[in-house]
Amino acid sequence: MARLNEWEREHLPCLKTASGRDLYFALVKRWLLRDEPNDAHMKTLVVRLTGRAMRIRIRNFEDMGLITSTQMVNDARARTLHPTAKMLATFELHSLAMRRIFGEYYFYAPK
Repeated sequence: MARLNEWEREHLPCLKTASGRDLYFALVKRWLLRDEPNDAHMKTLVVRLTGRAMRIRIRNFEDMGLITSTQMVNDARARTLHPTAKMLATFELHSLAMRRIFGEYYFYAPK
C-alpha cells in the first residue's frame, strides 16, 4: 500500500489532500462500482466534508478538467457532476497502477 501511495502522490495531484481523496473515491464508487453508472448529484455524495469544503474541492476538480457540473433542470440550486474523458482515463491509469503494484506481492485469480 505504501508503494501505491507513493505512485498516487506522484501521478494524481487530486489525491494530495484528504478532501480530494474523499471526493475522488466517492466518485469512483458512484461511477465505477455500480452496475449502471449514473451522474452524481452533489447532495448524494457521502463524504466527510463540510458543504463549503465539498464545493471548493469540486471546483478544484473542475479546474483540473476531471469533472463538469450542470444545474439540474427542475431545481437550479442542485448540480449534477459528470466525469470527463480525463477523469475516466485517470480511473483507468490508477486501476492499472494498483494492479501492477499489488501484483508484485499478490496473485490475482478470476472470480
